[in-house]
Amino acid sequence: MDELKKEVTREATSLNQFIVVAVARRLAELRTMRYFEERGSQANPDDFMKVVAMAGSIAPREGDEVSDGWLDGLADGKSAQAIK
Repeated sequence: MDELKKEVTREATSLNQFIVVAVARRLAELRTMRYFEERGSQANPDDFMKVVAMAGSIAPREGDEVSDGWLDGLADGKSAQAIK
């Protein structure tokens, strides 16, 4: 309970508001999880494999092209060549 009081103070809110927000977040998580479970149960693995097989075989639409060197200077030091 002490930790909860500290967080409420840190968030500059009331205990009631803190609990309401926490419950709302959890409900949103559950709703999202159920949505993806429902969508996943309707998935057709053969259709998925068809889409995966097309990956990289279709030219990007105009405006979706990736310019040369866009990966250069990544924070982890990998170059575009290392990722390809």
